[in-house]
Amino acid sequence: MKGESMNILAIGCHPDDVEINCVGTLIRCVQRGDNVTVCHFCNGNMGHEVIMPDELRLIRAAEAEKAGSLAGIKVIKRRRISSTFWRLFQRYFLTLTRR
Repeated sequence: MKGESMNILAIGCHPDDVEINCVGTLIRCVQRGDNVTVCHFCNGNMGHEVIMPDELRLIRAAEAEKAGSLAGIKVIKRRRISSTFWRLFQRYFLTLTRR
């Protein structure tokens, strides 16, 4: 209904996936009065050649929090699942679907 706010949940695998791909849309939702929550499935601790996973997880968590506050997103929820687990799951799933 016109004039009513919505609750919007945007889900991404890694911190920054949602922010890179659809932050413009989420900002428009916030501006019209919707409640926006971003949930990252994995903690983003993998994918850097120099920064160790524990430090990288903290850096990406801080970046996600800052991005949310800059965009007016009220809540950002991060899962504690390692990105390594997600990669193993993807490989397993792709193996099953290719059979």
